[in-house]
Amino acid sequence: MNSKRQNQRALRASRSVLHASRPMLHAPCSMLHRDGFTLVEVVVAIALFAVVVSIAAGGFVSALRSQRQIAALIAADNNVSLVLEQMAREIRTGYDVCRPGSNCYQSTGSTCSAPQPSFVSGELDFVNADSASVVYRLVSGVIERAEKDSSGIFVFSPLTGNNVSIKYLNFAILGNLSGDCWSPRVTISLGLSSKDSSVAGDVVNIQTTVSARQLDS
Repeated sequence: MNSKRQNQRALRASRSVLHASRPMLHAPCSMLHRDGFTLVEVVVAIALFAVVVSIAAGGFVSALRSQRQIAALIAADNNVSLVLEQMAREIRTGYDVCRPGSNCYQSTGSTCSAPQPSFVSGELDFVNADSASVVYRLVSGVIERAEKDSSGIFVFSPLTGNNVSIKYLNFAILGNLSGDCWSPRVTISLGLSSKDSSVAGDVVNIQTTVSARQLDS
């Protein structure tokens, strides 16, 4: 009797081991769909990816455009700053600013009691430290400088670069008259823009004042 019970137990144990070693032939439905995506999920994922890429590309293009505009304006400003520095240095050491007979001369009387009212001219004529007659003027968006040669002719040459367009150039002149007891003072004001099409409409206004070291004779 005991041996029969033992045989039955051994048979049940062998059946459970055999059942555990068999592969699962019928998996749950939730496990059958984990290896892929539905068409709706794929479409939604592609749409989200396209939106993100479009936003990123738009921001990148806008940043490149802004960087190009800033670089163009900085290049134009640097060029004009060098020109202004050259003009200021030459005016500071010069004399006879807008002397009688020059194109920029305008008589307002003379007195030592107070400086004469300044007047504005689009051209500046003076004598530099080397005793050479010099003229600065604006022609077609370009600042030009001329120095009288040995034959008495002014030969003009451009100062500003090809990437710069000067919109206006004014010289406000004070104390340039002989005997007024004031050293000449020249205020240079100009408007510049870059020739880059993306910033051609942006104008940067610059102003500086220079006092000559000598009284006009």
